[in-house]
Amino acid sequence: MDSNVRNPESEVWIRSLNKDNKDSLLEWTERCNISLVQVNGQRKYGGPPAGWVGEARPLGAEIFINNLPQEIYEDKIIPLFQTAGALYEFRLMMTFSGLNRGFGFARYTKVHHAELAVSMFHGYEILPGCKIGVCKSIEKCHLELDGLPCVLDKVTLTSVLREMTADLEKFSLFASRNVGMENLAILKYSSHRAATMAKRILCSHSLFGYRFQMKWMKNSIKKKLHLEALLKPHSSVIQMSLNVELEKKTRQYLGHRFKSQPWHHLPGVCMFSLCLRGFPPGTPVSSHTPKTCW
Repeated sequence: MDSNVRNPESEVWIRSLNKDNKDSLLEWTERCNISLVQVNGQRKYGGPPAGWVGEARPLGAEIFINNLPQEIYEDKIIPLFQTAGALYEFRLMMTFSGLNRGFGFARYTKVHHAELAVSMFHGYEILPGCKIGVCKSIEKCHLELDGLPCVLDKVTLTSVLREMTADLEKFSLFASRNVGMENLAILKYSSHRAATMAKRILCSHSLFGYRFQMKWMKNSIKKKLHLEALLKPHSSVIQMSLNVELEKKTRQYLGHRFKSQPWHHLPGVCMFSLCLRGFPPGTPVSSHTPKTCW
C-alpha cells in the first residue's frame, strides 16, 4: 500500500483530534494574518516575519522550549513569548496527527530579548499543572570530518566543500587522532542551519570515493583548537614514500606469482592504501595505470 495514501478513517480521526484547539489556531491565523508553513515535521512562523527590514537575527538569540502540552498551538505560544520581545522566527515540532511534539524553538531579533524570555518563562505554568522549560539554544556551527586521507590537501577539500555546501566560512585541517596517515578537518559555517544542511549533505556523500566520519565538533576539540594544541596535517609526501616501499614489496610478491605477465598488465584492483590521484582502494586498474598509484 502506498504510504502517501492515507486511510479515510484515519483522516477523519486526525481532523477530529484536538479539534477545538485546531479551530482556535485557524481563527487566530486568519484574524492576525499569520502565515504558518509546515516542512519536515516542523511548523514555522517568520524567518523573517512579514515586514522585516534589516539583517538576519544575531547568533545567541534563539531559545529552546520544552515540556509543552501537546494539545496547544502557536496561537497560545507565540503571543506569550512575544511579550519578551519581537520574534524573528518560531518553530514548533509536529506529529503526523497534528499534535505538537512537546518542544519548539523561538528566535528573537535581539540577544537580550532571548535572555529575558529565559528568565521570564522557565518554569512558567502554561496550563494548570504544566510548567514549561526554557533555556538558551546551543547554535552549533562547527563540524568535524575525520579519517580524511592525506592525499586530499586543504586547497582541494576547500574547493570541493564550497561546491557541495553553502555558507562555509572557515576550513582548517589537522592530523587525525586516529592511527594512520589520516587528517581531521574542522568546518565552520555561518549559522546552525547552514551547518545542519551541510551535515545532511555530507553524510550522504563521499569525497573522491573516500568515506569519512562526520559529526558535530566536540568540546574537547574546541578547547584544543582554542589552545592551538592540534597537530599539523599529515603530508601526502610522507604517504608517497610509504607507497614506494609498499610498491617494492608488492612487485617482489607479484614477481614470483606472475612471472609471465608484465607489471602494467596485471589484472585486479589498486592495492595501495592511498592513490595519489584520488582513486580509492578497490579502483579497477583499468581506470589508472599503476605508475600513478605511487
